Amino acid sequence: MAKDLAMQGYEKIIFIDDDQKIPVEFVQDCYDQYEEDTVKSFYAHIIIGDYWKKEMLDPNEEGNYVGGGGLLCNSKIFLDEKLFECPKEYWILDDLWISYYLANFTNYKMKRLNTKISFIKDSMATAKGLKQEKREFSNKYILNRV
Repeated sequence: MAKDLAMQGYEKIIFIDDDQKIPVEFVQDCYDQYEEDTVKSFYAHIIIGDYWKKEMLDPNEEGNYVGGGGLLCNSKIFLDEKLFECPKEYWILDDLWISYYLANFTNYKMKRLNTKISFIKDSMATAKGLKQEKREFSNKYILNRV
């Protein structure tokens, strides 16, 4: 869908996850903090040693990881076919793949979106079942490029 919106000329793309509760000012926060050459995410971190021990960024710091939920970016990203070349075994790790793609195939910065988001707590959340895959991907593709 983001690729279709980019092809139609939309500039800004905002993603939220289905387990996120966004405040009424969320879209305005995104609009106010948009930078054409930067991907911002509520979940912007630096992965230093282990995916599960990453450090949250301050709003002006640059990192090597942006999560897909609460994400703001330029739609041009979705016009590059390299974005869609994720290895099949990692297709569900969209957060790690976009972080890898940004660091290796673009000049986009990764920063934190300064906004508030709360979450619906669910013990069946997808990420909880992907602990090993996320660690494996970050070790193979993210950490060896820092």
